[in-house]
Amino acid sequence: MSQCGECGVELIDKNWSFAKQAFDIKTCKKCNNISAQLNKTNTNNCIYCNYLLIIGNNWSESSKKSRRFYCKFCENKITRYRLNKKRRALGIPKQKVFNTKQRLLSRQMRSKLNSLNERYKCIKAYGNECNCCKNNVWQFLSIDHIYNDGASERAQFKIRGTTFYKYLRKLGYPTVNYQLLCTNCNSAKGYHGFCPHQLNTLNDCSFCGVALTDYNCFEFNIEFNHSICADCVLMFSRRNSNSVSRYRYKSKRTHLNLKMEVIKNYGGKCSCCGEIEPYFLGIDHIYNNGAQDRKKGLRGALFYRWLAQHNFPSDDYQLLCFNCNSCKGTYGQCHHQLKDKHSLYEYQLIIRDIYENRINNAAL
Repeated sequence: MSQCGECGVELIDKNWSFAKQAFDIKTCKKCNNISAQLNKTNTNNCIYCNYLLIIGNNWSESSKKSRRFYCKFCENKITRYRLNKKRRALGIPKQKVFNTKQRLLSRQMRSKLNSLNERYKCIKAYGNECNCCKNNVWQFLSIDHIYNDGASERAQFKIRGTTFYKYLRKLGYPTVNYQLLCTNCNSAKGYHGFCPHQLNTLNDCSFCGVALTDYNCFEFNIEFNHSICADCVLMFSRRNSNSVSRYRYKSKRTHLNLKMEVIKNYGGKCSCCGEIEPYFLGIDHIYNNGAQDRKKGLRGALFYRWLAQHNFPSDDYQLLCFNCNSCKGTYGQCHHQLKDKHSLYEYQLIIRDIYENRINNAAL
């Protein structure tokens, strides 16, 4: 039982302030008011730590007007004490103490949730529909640079991810250089320079109008009935130059043939949604360990060759379209596997569960 050090009265919550309790100063409110009247002249120092009070540094204008003569550090300590006392009274358990790895994972979780909210706002502002194929599933939509200058913008302004969405919000979501595309159309446009939805069903090239034969088309496009000649494929895939060399032709032909072989051996369609357009299909790592293969240099044609040399293993690899692949990589689960397929709240719960499991495992 505590007593006032000046008048000897028993100290309880009614006559003992939270601030005095936080610093274990055994003085009742009555004696505290008397001592404050006696020390009116010495109000330039914190009444608890005796540190010099400087407005804008450790003291605010509002504290001065309210005559709270204590620094912000002592104010934070008083606030923490008051909150912890309320938590104990309500029976709320004490917050967990995280180690360095757990704090890093917690920060990543907050960043991921913030990025998800900013992305959702951006997609809604741009119409919530792909400008090419009219897909309106927001989990599959992303921002595309119309003039393919995304790399130069990222290098110049150092913006990507959440920073990019905030940058668009500050500009008022401009439509001059940006449009909304699904990941299928956006990735095909980025990798190949065109989207398959731009191809017609005629026997002439969709871009230059030349008559298509077995001599001016790649086997890949003949196999999948794409109305585009080899010259246009090379011109779109090589944006920095208008020249089409023999080496470029041979390299592109080999790469497309390898991709055709991989697609056929893995079923020829997306394992999740059944998409059959080959320009939209790619290999997915089932257990999300693709970074390990990329560190070994397995990407692009080298990765396709490695799969062919190992007889196309299916225990760790599957064929997915870019929509399902990106959704699985971003949210941990594809849109087609959810019950409430348009719920932002459900995706937030998924991200929280993933990171909470990682945080709990990091404590072991």
